[in-house]
Amino acid sequence: MTVAEYLREWHRVREERLSESAWHRYRGLIEQWLVPLLGSVPLAKLQPLQIEQAYETMRKSPRKDGRPGTVSPTTVHHAHCVLHKALRDAVKKRLIPYNPADAVEAPRRKRKEPRAYTEEEVNRLLAAAEGTRLYAPIALAAYTDMRLGEVLGLRWEDVDFEDATIFVRRALKRSKERGLVLEEPKTAKSRRRIEIGPDTIAVLKRQKKLQAEWRLKAGPAWQDTGLVCTMEDGSPV
Repeated sequence: MTVAEYLREWHRVREERLSESAWHRYRGLIEQWLVPLLGSVPLAKLQPLQIEQAYETMRKSPRKDGRPGTVSPTTVHHAHCVLHKALRDAVKKRLIPYNPADAVEAPRRKRKEPRAYTEEEVNRLLAAAEGTRLYAPIALAAYTDMRLGEVLGLRWEDVDFEDATIFVRRALKRSKERGLVLEEPKTAKSRRRIEIGPDTIAVLKRQKKLQAEWRLKAGPAWQDTGLVCTMEDGSPV
């Protein structure tokens, strides 16, 4: 069995275990990089030096998305993570005696330190979004620290006005095959309860009223998605 044959089979059986976005991300790394660089090597003969050389080739290669420059250290790091996981499972299945990726130093990711908005900047942003369909998602992001997908995937059934809480149970993501889809969080930590204050409650009540107006205008064209943040016809943002 070659590395290519093993990686493709390993990836195939993980379709139900991974989120759709993660499954496609893994496929891209396998088909664009790991298979071309290591795929012809017999799995049982894969050596740490070959893996290191593959990573070095990746670092010097042009980006696959057409943008200028070479492959980022983050992409190399992600390729290493996928290969390491796959080879770890190969050891468990006794296809190989040890994981050759264990002997390879993981490429370091370049972490960009995000710059947080100041209170004044947040207020200016909210003022600029006033009266648009973007006001509610921006305000919810600012007041609750929810991620973009979590804000856009929030449904009215997950809002408890009496208890002043929001339950994060799903996120809106874009699928290459299915377009916009709602996915459950991958970890228990991501599924959480958020206490909200008077400002957030005011934003939600205002959004509910605005959606009622949109529903009347849209008539039969209204899409009853149950989402808090929508377009004027009820469809996801």
